Amino acid sequence: MMRKRKPCICGKEAEYRIGTTEHSILESKIVANNVPHFFCNFCKRVSFDSNTNLVSVLINAKKQGLTVVDYKKRGGASMISYKIDVSEEMKKEIEQAIEDKIDEIVNGEQFAAICDGKAILGKRSGEIVVIERIIEKIL
Repeated sequence: MMRKRKPCICGKEAEYRIGTTEHSILESKIVANNVPHFFCNFCKRVSFDSNTNLVSVLINAKKQGLTVVDYKKRGGASMISYKIDVSEEMKKEIEQAIEDKIDEIVNGEQFAAICDGKAILGKRSGEIVVIERIIEKIL
């Protein structure tokens, strides 16, 4: 059973959340969305359970030059990350378009998907699908 709270090092209680966390790796900043973590409202400290395994996600993101990753599909077939700025609404549409076809994308393979009249260009790298570009106009 997942704990709702745990003691923080400041002596107060940290509460369980799923949300966005920021991480510095060397000189890079990586934002991880949908990460299970504990947050202390008193000292603002973020901590993780050992089974979160966020380190491997951050290492993969750093290797690929990503600044934003989505952790929520970590246990599933893939995690979708973005090298470009994409609205939350568009992210949902992209995830729906790719989710059903993820097993058809081979590791290392580049792909294009049509989503809301736009071409979504990306590449699969292991468990991570990286969205690299969106083409707004298709003739």
